[in-house]
Amino acid sequence: MIKKCLFCGKEFIAYDCLIKIGKGKYCSKNCASRGIIHKPNSGCFIKGEHRSPDTEFKKGEFLGKNHPLWKGGRYKTSNGYIMCYVPNHPRAYGNYVLEHTLVVEKKIGRHLLSNESCHHLNGIKDDNRPENLVICQTHAEHFLNHRRYRRYNKKNAPAPHQLGEKIAIRWSGKKVAIHESSVCKKCNKLFWKDVCKDTKFCSRGCIDTKPSHYRFIDMVEVLHKHRLLGKSIIEIAKEYNISFCTLYRKIKKYEFQDNPRLSS
Repeated sequence: MIKKCLFCGKEFIAYDCLIKIGKGKYCSKNCASRGIIHKPNSGCFIKGEHRSPDTEFKKGEFLGKNHPLWKGGRYKTSNGYIMCYVPNHPRAYGNYVLEHTLVVEKKIGRHLLSNESCHHLNGIKDDNRPENLVICQTHAEHFLNHRRYRRYNKKNAPAPHQLGEKIAIRWSGKKVAIHESSVCKKCNKLFWKDVCKDTKFCSRGCIDTKPSHYRFIDMVEVLHKHRLLGKSIIEIAKEYNISFCTLYRKIKKYEFQDNPRLSS
């Protein structure tokens, strides 16, 4: 039997067996699915249709300052640079621009050209003061500014001779950081300090993090409490605020048989 499609109006041949069971109304599966969706009160949602103003998407409602996780439009990248939220900027990447670019453009009163770049004089990436920034006319000039310090590997870096020296030390892979000679606050020794980090000590041994009662323990007093007073090593360790394993190793290292103080 020839019937007319309820959705597209195209004529098609429908079998009598399908018409008897209530089918044969659409010419294809595509028209059938689309016809059911556009059928009123069918329970299916149409793309772009909003049944309630509460569920309607309002474009731009949670953008920028209106977003609940807004943090001022300024953050620090993993590379150490500062990014600022400035949409529609010629150098914007995801609506964010490098802060030192904005500082330089405000200083000169125009946007940077495609061949121009910005360079930090002291090598600190987040120090975006106008006096610390200089414009490089070409990328080659910017590259030479970074190559003015001699490069060394971490193991082959020479010892510093005076304050104010700067070298570039290569760490893991291709990462190169500018280091400046500084004085250790504990041993007064010259060492190389990363200009981007606030390092105050030359080594871990100079970092005064251990409490005094941990470094200076009278082993005679410990053994007196352990052997004569009958206290366990765990109880003594709690008195000195150290771990049981640390105190046990100290007792093993201490040769009390050869120490004349123990025999008294």
